[in-house]
Amino acid sequence: MPVDFCHLHTHTQYSLLDGASRIGDLIKRAQKMGQKALAITDHGNMFGAVEFYKACLEASKAAEKEGKPGLKPILGTESYIVPDGRSRATREKIEGEYDHHCLLWAASLDGFKNLMKLSTLAYTEGFYMHPRVDREMLAKHAKGVIASSGCLGSEVPQTILKKDYEAARKVAGVFLDIFGKENFYFELQNQAGAMAAANPSEDARELARAQKKVNEAIIKLAREFGGKLIATNDSHYTSREDAAAHDALLCIGTGKLISDTNRLKFACDEFYLKSGEEMRLLFPDMPEALNNTLEVAERCNLKLKFGEYHYPVFPIPGGEDPEVFFRREVEKGLKQRYGAKLSAEVKTRAEEELRVLQKMGFVGYLLIVWDIIREATARGIPVGPGRGSAAGSIACYALGITNLDPLKYKLLFERFVNEGRNEMPDIDIDFCQSRRGEIIEYVQDKYGRDCTAGIITFNSMAAKGAIRDLGRVMDWPLGEVDKIAKLIPNAPGRKVTLQPRKDDDDGMYVIDDEPDLKSLYEGDEKVRKLVDTARRIEGLARNPGRHAAGLVIADKPVTEYCPLYRDKDGMLLTQFEMNHIDSVGLLKIDFLGLQTLTELFLALKIVKQRHNVDVDLNTIPLDDMKTYRMLHRGEAKGIFQFESEGMVKLLMEARPDCLEDLTALNAMYRPGPMQNIPAFVGRKHGREPIDYMLPQLEPVLKETYGSIV
Repeated sequence: MPVDFCHLHTHTQYSLLDGASRIGDLIKRAQKMGQKALAITDHGNMFGAVEFYKACLEASKAAEKEGKPGLKPILGTESYIVPDGRSRATREKIEGEYDHHCLLWAASLDGFKNLMKLSTLAYTEGFYMHPRVDREMLAKHAKGVIASSGCLGSEVPQTILKKDYEAARKVAGVFLDIFGKENFYFELQNQAGAMAAANPSEDARELARAQKKVNEAIIKLAREFGGKLIATNDSHYTSREDAAAHDALLCIGTGKLISDTNRLKFACDEFYLKSGEEMRLLFPDMPEALNNTLEVAERCNLKLKFGEYHYPVFPIPGGEDPEVFFRREVEKGLKQRYGAKLSAEVKTRAEEELRVLQKMGFVGYLLIVWDIIREATARGIPVGPGRGSAAGSIACYALGITNLDPLKYKLLFERFVNEGRNEMPDIDIDFCQSRRGEIIEYVQDKYGRDCTAGIITFNSMAAKGAIRDLGRVMDWPLGEVDKIAKLIPNAPGRKVTLQPRKDDDDGMYVIDDEPDLKSLYEGDEKVRKLVDTARRIEGLARNPGRHAAGLVIADKPVTEYCPLYRDKDGMLLTQFEMNHIDSVGLLKIDFLGLQTLTELFLALKIVKQRHNVDVDLNTIPLDDMKTYRMLHRGEAKGIFQFESEGMVKLLMEARPDCLEDLTALNAMYRPGPMQNIPAFVGRKHGREPIDYMLPQLEPVLKETYGSIV
């Protein structure tokens, strides 16, 4: 019989280099064990909160189709709290400690918002070794939050171990006052109780002694305060078999060797996602502690709404209706682009786009982008002509957001905005690299610095990097590790993985696909151990980074919708990755710094100085044969997207003589898109579409890129 139990203390890969669990793997295991809920409680952050929530919902939908129960997501965090009630401004060890743990869960939307604010403040105001909060912050943001006494690293257990019961009782009383008796649970852990080793290590024996002492005191405190007990397992990896990989991950994070005796190391291999039955065996006399985990899960009823957008209201002089103002600006721009008397085609296309944009609620977004480009132009900051799907919008063309005529090139508006797809349109803007920061400053000043933020990214443990990192902590000679790592090919645009081949795709499964590496793996037990361990950590998040161009803009402080992280340069970034920014309704704009624009800008200045000629890049003819003959000769150095060796070969073979031909070549750069080239591309002077080029291009394409099918 399954025990009524769920995991409330769970670390994922976003407990960076201390969590070895992928979110998908955790969810699959919890569902396989028949558990009804699962929490995410990463160290000090909420990096994976939305990803976890969405993944649980998707898994629940799939399960319900099969008549199986779903998996309820519980969003939380294991905060770091300054010891002894000191302020987060204290930048020193207190009684030998930097901080203690504090386990928190969001019971409601208010609780979720408070966790986001706590995590943000921990990075922006309390960071010292870890992102830290203090009791004052907890009290201010306790609404909708449920807490527990935590693991051995938390304040109540540490006080039990280092002081005495009475001191721990006072600390527990403080937390009960902060959260309320009904919102504070007393947490039991017993990893030591599952150790099967006949001769456990001294670390394991010490863990057993500490957990026994703490659990006895925690039970007594719960009885004395009339509080409730819960049992957790502090999961840091998904299954017992991942323990060695997790240990190696700790070494990578702390810069230690696995053979080092004086390092951070878990005392046993029991910190994984256990079944209810395994937990029952650890707590045979405490069934209420197991059952109460479901009580916490039932009380956590956070419902996140996706698809609502929170971009700022563009300020219009006189308070005019935004849609009226937008229509007038589009109509004005159409006349500038196409002349005073608009054709039926232009009118029809514009009316349809205006209808869809208004229906989808994207007028405000386009006004914000229009204003940014207008300001850059007014300041003399070079701006690109537009890229991506926005080039298919005649409204964007009319507003000057793009400078390509979508009618002339038969570009599709539906790729930009589609009524059947409730997604924010994505506009990337190229700015002169040297002045990009200036326009970002303008946006921050206009909409408020607390309403803007950069976007976080995560560097992951790639195949080659995982081998090198593991070789280092396993103390392999550098030459041996280098020999193996060099056998892993670089294949830009393709998946390169150490995993065994399971899919019939174009990914590079290096152990199966590289004969020399396969031979080493099959013939050398030491190499096999290295690769098998690397497989378990491959793809895990290694460290945070910053999206090169993305900026989010909100109508309120960003922390209303997303927690923030401060990077080493002091830049505030969203804690949610770009893939999840749209889900919480934040407007993302890519401010791309393009060195080519900077060089063009400087070239125009030189032309003006030397020849007293003003050159307008937007009016340069696109049919200049001297330019095309230069490309025929392969003279493409410094030309955006055409300077690679493969593209130069294509230029020399195809001998393009119009923009449509060049476009057909930006489409064949990778094999896949070739089958999807629109029929109009490359058509000119009565010729057939680009298909007429394929026979002569096929040999060079195969030589450069492999199969073109």
